[in-house]
Amino acid sequence: MEGKKTVDVVTSQRVAGSLALLESGQSSDMVIQCGSDEYHVQLSIVCPRSGIVNRMMEGSFTVSLSRRLVARTIDSLGLQRNQS
Repeated sequence: MEGKKTVDVVTSQRVAGSLALLESGQSSDMVIQCGSDEYHVQLSIVCPRSGIVNRMMEGSFTVSLSRRLVARTIDSLGLQRNQS
């Protein structure tokens, strides 16, 4: 059972580190704007969770060059929420 506790602690530390990066905007390479809110995100995290964003970034669209996406709603981006 000691091994599981170690894994849980390591996982918790990684989640906390990821949240800190998200909140700080550090290392972000894209901005998603939804209304007056802006989310500084990392494509390597967003693209695998949203086929829509992934296709936009792979294509020759303005958003792929500007790295700024304006969305009506975050749900419209098809982002899969992590249920774990």
